Amino acid sequence: MKRRRFIQQCGTSIAYLSGASSLLTACQKSNIRYSTPLIVKNNELTIQLSEFKGQNHIYVRHPIEPFPIYIFKTATEQYSASLMKCTHQHCTVELVNTTLICPCHGARFTQEGQLLRGPAERNLTRYKIQLKESVLIISLI
Repeated sequence: MKRRRFIQQCGTSIAYLSGASSLLTACQKSNIRYSTPLIVKNNELTIQLSEFKGQNHIYVRHPIEPFPIYIFKTATEQYSASLMKCTHQHCTVELVNTTLICPCHGARFTQEGQLLRGPAERNLTRYKIQLKESVLIISLI
């Protein structure tokens, strides 16, 4: 096989494999398990603390936004709730180890939604949380 033909075949194979790879990635299903909140009056979500059984975070579907809410429980039993919508260009951030990362441009946030690294310039949208007995009440206003 001549060198030119070999290089052409390698280039074609690489292009094919990279295209197939992106197709397979697009077909992956999200492994996010959503907890089911109870919506109560005044734009509040109520989450049972039992949803955290064996884990330090849960995901809840936002009733209006197309982005999930990430609820994080710290080691000291404090809770935070952040909309998983990057403040840069509105991509859905993903939890990678202990950091929320935007897959579009690489912005990084703490599990409490605080900006660690841009290109985003603001923290994630955070919601007020009240702890009452065995439930969390998340105010969406």
